[in-house]
Amino acid sequence: MLHGWAESTLTTYGSALGMYHRACDELGLSEVDRAPVAPEVFAHVLAHLAGSVSQSALVNMQAAVRAWHLLNQLPWTVDRVLCSKILDAARAMAPAARAQRLPYTLAKLERALATLSTVDPLDVAVRACACVLFWAIARAGELTVPALTRVDFARLVRPVHVRPDVDREGNTVTVIHVPYTKSSRERGEDLSFSAQHGPSDPVAAVDLQRKVNAPRDSEHLFAYRDASGRRRPLTRGVFLARMRRACQAGGFDALAGHAFRIGGTLEYLLRGLSLESVRTLGRWSSERAFALYLRNHSQIMAPYLQAVPRLRGFVSHALPPVR
Repeated sequence: MLHGWAESTLTTYGSALGMYHRACDELGLSEVDRAPVAPEVFAHVLAHLAGSVSQSALVNMQAAVRAWHLLNQLPWTVDRVLCSKILDAARAMAPAARAQRLPYTLAKLERALATLSTVDPLDVAVRACACVLFWAIARAGELTVPALTRVDFARLVRPVHVRPDVDREGNTVTVIHVPYTKSSRERGEDLSFSAQHGPSDPVAAVDLQRKVNAPRDSEHLFAYRDASGRRRPLTRGVFLARMRRACQAGGFDALAGHAFRIGGTLEYLLRGLSLESVRTLGRWSSERAFALYLRNHSQIMAPYLQAVPRLRGFVSHALPPVR
């Protein structure tokens, strides 16, 4: 039954269950009271946490506790209407949201890349991964591995997953098949990108990775040799840590892993690609999903887009009205 949830979802649920049990401890609830949990008891836990955590954290906790009950074949009798009202109240009581994550603009990406070596194995792997993330509008977790102890060969992006292709206009593109994603599961998804001018060219970066690190067909596409000569897949933690140092060496604050996806979206919009084209390239499942993404990031994207007349329609569509 565990296979019914994505690994990242299970990780989120694990943290959410921890929050649930800590709240139960604070309220003095016994193990018997926690599962199966009575509707009024669960509502009490939600109300106890409201105001100290975000509404989304409470939603995740509710989903996690429900999944925990289902997994253990326990009855789930929580009152959805009552919980919904508590969650609505929690939205108003929630602590201030964290600052929105800034994007990698093309200029910032190139400044960071300029600090990376073109001969050091790790730097070469990081460069290739960063360039592909940006131009393919990909998620960091799709191209890196979670940890050295959690390498799943069936989900590993390998050299055999890279292929050339030609679009409808006859332009050459590079396609990387990601065997597993959170949304598509085992069907996987294809990332697409093409050669670019300048140091962020993903095609040149992948070619350099193949030349310097020569990943085998059975290895991670971004595998490299560490200081001891051992071959390793590129983990998310190692990748982000190296990029943080590159950002600082480039003269700006370190950016989050999701900054590549935001930045790639921004760059393509600035270049005049239609919203539909960017949605397809970024593999958003629906217009609604893409619209929500744009709205969530509109405040950080708008300053870059204001000076581009053809994109003023996007700004007015994505930004909430002035009240």
